[in-house]
Amino acid sequence: MLPQCLAPSGWPARRRSFVAAARLFLCTGCAAIGTAGWSLCEPARAFDLPGPFGSDKPPPISATALSYRVEIEARTADGQKNSDAEQALRDASAAYRLRQEPPPDGEGLVRRLQADINPLLDALWGLGRYNAEIDITVGGIPVSRDETGLAAAVRRAESFRNREIIPVKVAARLGPVFKLRTVDVDYPREMAPQRLPRRAFPLKPGDPAISADLRAAQLKLIDWFRSNGHPLAKIADVKATVDHAAAAMDFRLRVEAGPKAGIGHVAISDSGDIDPRVVATHVHLREGEPYSPERLALVKTSIARIPAIGGIRIREGDKLDANGNVPIFIDVTERPKHAAAYRRGIRPSMVPASPPITSIATCSATPNAYGSTHPPRCCGGSMAPPIRTSPISAPRISARDSPRLSSSQAYTARPTISSSRPPPSASASATTTSAATPTMRCAAPLA
Repeated sequence: MLPQCLAPSGWPARRRSFVAAARLFLCTGCAAIGTAGWSLCEPARAFDLPGPFGSDKPPPISATALSYRVEIEARTADGQKNSDAEQALRDASAAYRLRQEPPPDGEGLVRRLQADINPLLDALWGLGRYNAEIDITVGGIPVSRDETGLAAAVRRAESFRNREIIPVKVAARLGPVFKLRTVDVDYPREMAPQRLPRRAFPLKPGDPAISADLRAAQLKLIDWFRSNGHPLAKIADVKATVDHAAAAMDFRLRVEAGPKAGIGHVAISDSGDIDPRVVATHVHLREGEPYSPERLALVKTSIARIPAIGGIRIREGDKLDANGNVPIFIDVTERPKHAAAYRRGIRPSMVPASPPITSIATCSATPNAYGSTHPPRCCGGSMAPPIRTSPISAPRISARDSPRLSSSQAYTARPTISSSRPPPSASASATTTSAATPTMRCAAPLA
């Protein structure tokens, strides 16, 4: 009799585990193959987004709504298509944006197309095509801005109900691009006795009369006046006269530069857990120094170095103070606190939330860039890492970053800063405003 080989005692349990694992593997593989096959067979269902971000395929034909397809075409005088004009028309057309939301009747569709005529013309005028014409048809029947032909267009649209998609066509005849014939800028003569520099106002006669370029030139002109110490500069009047017969535009602009001013009182808003005194250590402005947008941009960059700051907004007053300076308002918002840390071996519940900053009196004060004593920028809590033993000082701005201050002036004065959370010994002071001094102006043509 041959001896029998006995199986190990743990073999049945191992066999059951192997069978369960094999079944799980087969079920998972079949599910993955089925999902992949469904996505390959119907890719449009997974990626077909409605509205202006999806395809141009209209909704299915229905007895309760009138589905339509919009065709937009823009051609120049020589018959060439203009893709930029066609895209501008798509962006301005409400009927194109709502093409996935068909109206219930023909009158709703015609009214929707009527409301599109003026926005479409405005879009083409913005491209300098002031002689452009728009033709809109519903199944070959024209749609006009008045009530003429409204009933015929409605009947034509209703004839497609529950049969087929309504064809809507928008055809634009662009015409020529208008040119600037004359360009006059009325500004204070003392700012530029001869003429405005090209970097201040780049427009000149012969340039295309495109509305985006005209607006950009106005903003650039205001920035030039502000960079020269006029914070209240603004465009007082704009007049554009279009000559349709000559395909030309006469452009006139009047600028109110306002008085020259300096940096005034700096106020920092209270943003909850962030102490305004911490923000003050990053504000490198001296009251009375010449106004400069570049200096304010440097201050914004300096404040952004505080780890707890999430947003910064620097505003300027709309009036000058009694000293002829423009007040500055700094609004900061706190960055959202992140209490959870995902590290190997550490669960989120093991990491305590960072406590809010309630006081910085326990931090050792260090002299800042102006020679005065301020609390350090990094003071525990959610603001920054724990306090280091080495002294922490505010970043210094070199004389190269402050062209209007000498190296001896840049670091000896302390900025005048107020906050909604002042120290106990501080007292609020009221400032009075004075009317801006009128400035003599004369009209000077742009060379």
